[in-house]
This record gives sequence, structure tokens and C-alpha cells, in this order.
Amino acid sequence: MAARTLSMDKILRSLVGVGIGGLIIVRGSAELFPHLYKQIYGVKDEKGAFIAVPDRCREQLDVVAERYGVKNVNNVNLFIYRGFHGISLGSSLLPAGAVIGLPRWYLFQSEEDIRNSGLKFGKTVGWDSEFGKAVSETFLPTDDMIAFTIGHELAHTEEHFHLKLYHTFAPPTWLYITYRISNSTSKIFKHRFDLQALFYLGIIGVSLFTYTRIYQKLRHFAEFDADEVSAKCDPRMARGGVDFFAMTLKRNLMQRALLGKEGEKSFTEEGNFIARSLISTHPPFTDRLDRVKNILEGLSTERWSFVQQCLLQTTSLFSLCSPYWIINTCRTTLLILASMASFGHVMELVGKVANRFIVISVGFGIGGLFIYKNAAEAFPNQVCKPIVGLKDEDGSLLKVSERIRTQFDVVLNKLGYTNANKISLFINQGVHPMSVGSTSFPNGAVVSLPKWYIFENYKDIETCGITFQGRDIRWDSELGIKIKECLLPSDEMIAFCIAHEVAQTQRLDYKAINAVLAPSWLYLTYKLAYIGPRMLQLHTVLDILFKLVLCRLSYLCYKQVHMKLYHDVVYQADVMAAKCEPRMLQGGIDVFTKKIELNRIRRRLMGRKGQNCFTEEGNDIESRIYPLLTDRLKRLKDLERGTALVTGVRAEFSS
Repeated sequence: MAARTLSMDKILRSLVGVGIGGLIIVRGSAELFPHLYKQIYGVKDEKGAFIAVPDRCREQLDVVAERYGVKNVNNVNLFIYRGFHGISLGSSLLPAGAVIGLPRWYLFQSEEDIRNSGLKFGKTVGWDSEFGKAVSETFLPTDDMIAFTIGHELAHTEEHFHLKLYHTFAPPTWLYITYRISNSTSKIFKHRFDLQALFYLGIIGVSLFTYTRIYQKLRHFAEFDADEVSAKCDPRMARGGVDFFAMTLKRNLMQRALLGKEGEKSFTEEGNFIARSLISTHPPFTDRLDRVKNILEGLSTERWSFVQQCLLQTTSLFSLCSPYWIINTCRTTLLILASMASFGHVMELVGKVANRFIVISVGFGIGGLFIYKNAAEAFPNQVCKPIVGLKDEDGSLLKVSERIRTQFDVVLNKLGYTNANKISLFINQGVHPMSVGSTSFPNGAVVSLPKWYIFENYKDIETCGITFQGRDIRWDSELGIKIKECLLPSDEMIAFCIAHEVAQTQRLDYKAINAVLAPSWLYLTYKLAYIGPRMLQLHTVLDILFKLVLCRLSYLCYKQVHMKLYHDVVYQADVMAAKCEPRMLQGGIDVFTKKIELNRIRRRLMGRKGQNCFTEEGNDIESRIYPLLTDRLKRLKDLERGTALVTGVRAEFSS
């Protein structure tokens, strides 16, 4: 009996080891090497080459990516998927990029394409019949539907990065915990092989049921969230979502009627798909349709944002809002692991495994944060310019105009820089100037200006191709004139922005603190989370709660400390740039005055959404890392009054 039990343990251990390794490989390879799955699921022609994606689909990708603020859109590869729904794998943040598979029926542009496609539904369809024409109507996608699908999949690849980590590591971790729990508790029946085997099956069944329910909930959440992100991006994309789900439901109902009993096994009376597997990864289409309809009803044409379609992009929706995403991932994992506990000492085992996972995650997090914070500072030309630089059609960086170059030379001369080769100037894709590196570093520094600084006159603005939701802007209208005034920079504004960024590159004290602050903060948080419960002798459940609360408080404190430090750097850079020359002081006042006025226009155009993005005074609500524009403007005006007062006193004294 003992030999039989030992043999069974070895077999189980081997199977679990193979299972854990296999799950990590399968889950991880899908995200790290998405192009392998493109080879498997992509539609190919007779020669084995991938069918070309229609130009209108690529155009919609560029439009949606620009609205989302996805800067490295070249890392997102489109292909035609074998199925009738979209898929996506990877992320543009990863080395191998991301792939988005569009439904195969997105190839169709006319009824003739559908007739020649060879589509079958188990029965021959007469495309000239009334039924055939009705079916063919559900296979003609609009540009809005294509945009919604791409937006939905981009939300998965760019925003759901923490969910990708969970879906990669949770299954093997869950399998390991299930094995440890069953192995530990089955010793109760160590003299009864039959009861031991039955107990194993029971533990595995409960664990599988719990995992599938949680996995399903998370997948449904991800789908609903991706629908919401895509629909809220643009009213036309919301309409595209409504049309997509309505068309799919209509097509499913037709297939249900056409296929008879087979159709009843595949589709419900409402047109939803009937899951063929244990886990239904997609919510019912009727629920998704209702949600997108509600979003569409909350939008109106007056709320379409001019800024979301022109040069004034806000911070990317999918940028890593905080380097503390690893803590959020750990928190999610802890919650999932805690949900497995159904009896006494299981929680102790869960806590131990979770702690091991956190140790590994924190190690990766510290290294990742250090690279994230210092790569651009150490290699500004290699990291920053290729990613955020504005490029021509041929892919080369846009040439800096002579006007900007002249102001650059003037500012460097005023600040006493004799060697301008250590500072590189370029135009970025965003709406704010930026700088990284330092002239004290081996690779120097880079200074970039917003892309709307390329405008030299009103004619440039009118002819640059800026549109408002695909419609031309009436530049001679009152609103159009105000927008042009806000978008046209003066020489003084250009000089102030350059001086401000050059001043920031010289703050070596801040750069040194910023280089180690985030990884050090994460390490200290981990140590407190590890030592605190031991000192307090907390129960496992309280231990988990303590860690969650501590991580949250630590993150909030980090945000405040980092914000205060950065605000001080920005304020001092403003003062240094303004004191460089009186005209630069006026340029700084003009910069913030025009930004505030533009934000007020955006607030009015975007309606309720604008109220969530901008205050009545014209400050950005979402960009909290930056000081308030009104505060920066007030400081410069106070400096202007102080300078004028000193000048007046000196004049009186000299006279």
C-alpha cells in the first residue's frame, strides 16, 4: 500500500510539473510571440501567403491609434482571422509587439464579394433570395464597425496589461496550489487508497469549478471594459459597436432558423452564442449591445472633441499610468488566491505560495522600474527620439524649422552653453514640450517641442489637414479664429519652452532622486509588508488585508512625494526661463494663457466629458503630475509685476 501511494505521488508530481511548465509556455508564448498565432489562425491564399488586409482597415487602425494616443502603432500588426470575431495577442509595449485579427468577413466590401467567397452555413444559401439578401446584409461591415473592433482589441493589448499577467501566471499557480492542498490534506486517508483517490478528485473538482467561475468573471469584465473604452472613444465607434452586435445577433437568428435543431444547439432565441466549452469567455451579445447602446445615448455630436482628432493629443489612454502596476497585479493575485480558501489551514498554504510569488514579482518590478526610470535619461537619443519623435511619411524624424533652430541657438547662448552638440532638438508627437538626459551625461540630452509648434502662420494651420470628426473646420468662424490663435506660437513662446526644458535637464539632484525613488519605494513597501504581519502576529486573512492596505497607502504616498518633487522642478524651471530674458517671460505668460484658453474651448466642445477632463479655469484634471496651468501663469505674472516694480525703483533712483 505504501509503495502504491509513493508511486501515485511521483506520478502526480510529474504530471503537475509538466502541467505547470506547459501552462506557462502556452500562456506566455501567446503574449510574447503573438506572430506565431498569426501563422496558425491567419487566413491564407492558395499560395500560402496571408491575405492582405484591406486598406480601409489599416486606415481605421491609424485613426483609432491616434485617438488612443498609441505612439508605437508600428508594433501593432493587423491580419485576417479565420473566425467571425476579432482576436488580439501581445502588446505594443512588448518587444514582439501585438497582433490584431479582424473577422474574415471584414474582407467583404460588396455583395459580389460575399457571393464569390464560398460561404456556407451547413446548407446552400441562395444569395438572390430574400433570405440570402438579408444574410448578405449582415456581412457588409462599415468603417464604424471596423473602428469599433480595432478599438476593442487595442483596449485588450494596451490597457489590460495587468490582466495579461494574471492570465499568464494564475493558471500554473492555481494548479500548483491545488496540488499542494490535495497532497497535504489527503494524508488523512493515507491507509485507504480508494478514499485518497476520491478525495483527490473532489479537491480537483472544487478547484476547477472555482477557477472557471473566476476566470469567466474576469474575461467578461475585460470584454465589457474593452467595449466601453472603444465606444467612449468616439460616437461613431459607439454606433459601430451597436451595428456590429445587432448584425451579429441578426445573423445568428437567421442561422438558427436555417439549421433547425443544429441551430438551436448553437444559438439562443435571442441570437447569443451557446458556449461549447466549460468556460464562456465572451459575455452574451445582447448584454454587450445594451451596454454600448447606453454609452451611445450618453454621447452627442456636440461632445465630439476637436482635440482628439487633431494635433492636440492628451496623454495616452494606455500609457502605464503608474510604475506601481506590479503592486496592483499582486493585489489581484492575492484576492484570487484568497477566494480558493474553503477550509482552515488552506489559507496558510495560500499565504506562503502568494508570498513566494510576490517576492519574484517585486524583484522583477524593482528591476523594471529602474530600467523604466533611467533608460531614457541614459540613452535619450536612442530611446526617446525614435518613440516620441514626429516623423515624415518616409519614417524619418521631421526636420526642425529654422525659426525654432534660431531660438534654440539664442537660448543656449543666453544660458551660457558653448557646446550645443550635447543637446539635440526635435519635434515630438504630443502637446507638451519635454526633455530627458543632461549635458553632464555621456550621451547628452534631448529637448523636444510640441508638434503644433511647427505652425508659422494661420495659413499653415488651415492647410495642415486638421479635421473635426472627419469634417472640415470653418476657420473663418469665431471658434475657428480662437483655435488658430491658440495654435500659433510666437518666437517668445518657443524661446520660453526651450529655456524651460534646458533648465530641467540641469536638475541633476532631481534626476538622481527620481532614478532610485520608485524602485526603492517599492522595495521598502515590500519589506514593510513582509515584516509588519510577523511583528503583529496577524492571521493569514488579516495578513492579506494588511498587505493590500499598505500597498494602497504606499502608492498614494509615493504619488504625493513624486508630485511635490516634480512640481518644484517645474516651477524653478519656469522662473529660470522667465529670468533669462524679458521677452521669454512674456512668452511664458502667452504659453499658459493660450493653453488655458484652448482647454476651455475643449471643455465646451466635449460637453460632460469635457467637464471630467478640464476645470472651468482651464486646468487639466487628468494630468495631475503637472502643476496647475493657472498656478504657473500666476507665478509668472507675479514675477512680471515684481520685475516691473524693481525696474521702476531703479529708474527713480538713477534719476
